[in-house]
Amino acid sequence: MIRQWKRSVPLVLAGGLAACSSTVPVHHTRLDSLTLPPGGTQEIVHPQLLEESQPLIQRTAPPHGAAIDQSVHHRSVTQEQATLQEAIPDFVQPEIKPQPRKQPQLKQQHKKEIPHYTMMGDGRLLLGQTEWIWLPGIDLPLKANMATDQQLSSIYAAEVHYFKRNGQQWVTFHLLPKKPQAAMSLPVNYWIKEKADRSVERIPVIISWIEIGEVKEPVEFKLYHEQRVSPVTIGRNFLKDNAVVDQGRRYVQPKPEIPETEQ
Repeated sequence: MIRQWKRSVPLVLAGGLAACSSTVPVHHTRLDSLTLPPGGTQEIVHPQLLEESQPLIQRTAPPHGAAIDQSVHHRSVTQEQATLQEAIPDFVQPEIKPQPRKQPQLKQQHKKEIPHYTMMGDGRLLLGQTEWIWLPGIDLPLKANMATDQQLSSIYAAEVHYFKRNGQQWVTFHLLPKKPQAAMSLPVNYWIKEKADRSVERIPVIISWIEIGEVKEPVEFKLYHEQRVSPVTIGRNFLKDNAVVDQGRRYVQPKPEIPETEQ
């Protein structure tokens, strides 16, 4: 037994020496060859230890078949994207221009326009309570009041003078004393009697042409020797067949244009 143990001792020692001889030799590195970190020598890492601590990453190329599959997949994705782009029209965002601010429009109040002259549906004139008229022979327009309560029309003259011409009674009268052109001379057609207070007066009746709007015709007038603001009054002898009077209006018909007299 003792002999067997003595024989095994040398074998154990020989095995230990062999193990020691197969270990990796220790590399000695000088401290002055190490790179110090900026903070000093507190943490010094050996370059070899740093390399050994990093795991080894081996990049292996994918098999040839896998690369072909990826290429085919990429082509199919590209074709699908192209198909979608063709199917979906390009959306172009319209350019939004700033709209100018609209100014509030004020409603214009239109005045009711009254025509210069108006004809009724039956062809008669529409007259106001006062109208401009023209008596041929007087070179200016005159104001005339519409008197629907009087049968005959009337002229009120500031000056009246009678005379005879070829054996016939004539009369010269001035409608406006401050305007000499407002004078006329006409033959007396006939005389009428009118009561004035307790007496009876003889009033001459003359015939003169009158123009109102588009109507021009001869009218009988009673001639009074008296001055008034409106020297002419139009009675029913003209209004009955020629006009309709609106008492709430004035100057419906246009002011007559007096033709120039030849010198």
